[in-house]
Amino acid sequence: MANKFNVVNGRAPGYWGRDIRCRIASEFTVDKVLSQNYDKIVAMGLPYALWREATSVLDNPIKCTCFKDTAKQPDVPCLQCYGTGFIPGYLKFGTQNFWSEASSDGTGGFGTGGFGQGGFGEIGSWSMTNTVLDKTNRPFRIMLEPNATTGTAISPNLIIGPADIAKKVGPWEAKADAFTRDGGANSTILVEASKDAGFSWFALSALEAQAPTTQLQFRVTLTRTSISVKTPMFEIVRARFSVMRDLVYGLAGAVNEPVIRVIPTWDQEQETRQNIGDKMENANKRFWTLPLTFFNLLLSKETPMARVMDDCLVEVRYGGEIGFRYALNDFAYSDTFGKFTRQEFGLRRIAGSPGQLPGEVYTKVF
Repeated sequence: MANKFNVVNGRAPGYWGRDIRCRIASEFTVDKVLSQNYDKIVAMGLPYALWREATSVLDNPIKCTCFKDTAKQPDVPCLQCYGTGFIPGYLKFGTQNFWSEASSDGTGGFGTGGFGQGGFGEIGSWSMTNTVLDKTNRPFRIMLEPNATTGTAISPNLIIGPADIAKKVGPWEAKADAFTRDGGANSTILVEASKDAGFSWFALSALEAQAPTTQLQFRVTLTRTSISVKTPMFEIVRARFSVMRDLVYGLAGAVNEPVIRVIPTWDQEQETRQNIGDKMENANKRFWTLPLTFFNLLLSKETPMARVMDDCLVEVRYGGEIGFRYALNDFAYSDTFGKFTRQEFGLRRIAGSPGQLPGEVYTKVF
């Protein structure tokens, strides 16, 4: 077998030991690279919240009812799947998630946004009183019966495991997607939660105070002043809590929520000639960060879930642009000596503003 001695003069500089790979391994060169990257991120990293599509996180996610068999694609503005085609659309990194969509039949409802494996935690299906599932329009939604002015729908009971609660480090938060068709003038929607199988109910905003530990259930109450008023429509309710903290938690500049830390790379500029003269253009923003296992120790090392990909979106959590979101593109990964040590990506500003109706569906992701 050929070696360096066959083709290079022995007086040339370089390593002339027997096994250079053994030297690298014994000196922990790769770990030194990771350690230096870690120090940089802790010292200068900027906090961004991260979401990933449910299809990349969950085992056998449920196809959304907005999916059209004729067009073979989901409805982009859908609030149940956010245009991904699968419930619940996106999961926030570093959180444990629970949800009940309108068409739930007891086959979904639990998943981890830590980007580990997801599971199923529902028992039964929706229990409806004076309400029905509208299957005429997509996605399917819960609405009042034609001759009813008030009605309720109670979700399947979501089981919360002891291991889930053991990982909890942040508060509960929840959001219901539903709408009235008269601007709320003569119709209302109320979504509540229960931690005792429906014996008592409380507002979604009281989830953290009520602190459910074994089970979680939702009740939707729809009302209208008369049957001539268009019925309110319910789509989905989601709840979650954090299972990780900011990497620099306890240090100056930390945020009390699950985030990743990233560092901007060099600006990329190009000069173009137009009919108005030369013009200097900036390429999209580029950042680099560590493998995601550094931010969430519950993740397995050297797996696809440790990498950010084109199914991710991020939200700024610092400075004057807090709340603005970006889609990710133009990825690059460094597998130094066969070990994942660093990743880069570009950011594309998402059209729309936080909490505003116009804009891309990404601005509505919970």
